[in-house]
Amino acid sequence: MNHRCTHYIRIEGEEVEDVESFMYLGSVLDKLGGTEADIKRQLALVRTAFTRLQNNWSSGRFSQKTKLPTLNLNVLSVLLYGAEMCRVTATDLNKLECFTAHA
Repeated sequence: MNHRCTHYIRIEGEEVEDVESFMYLGSVLDKLGGTEADIKRQLALVRTAFTRLQNNWSSGRFSQKTKLPTLNLNVLSVLLYGAEMCRVTATDLNKLECFTAHA
């Protein structure tokens, strides 16, 4: 920690770039090892999915019996994708609970 690396990793002669964060299997991994960036990304994806379905939520054409499975399939599944792999802090859990309480 807190020292400059002088031995870089090379693959087939090319130096591997040192980055702050990157995507791997749909999750954001960063140097800090936390899940905050990944949870922010998941919440942004969920907000987009929820907004796209907004006309359906306000429509009287669909019953609540139809709307709830749609919510689970299109919104909550996106939010919880890969969650079993996350190290969730109390702050992260609060963000997730706030979203699901308002959804």
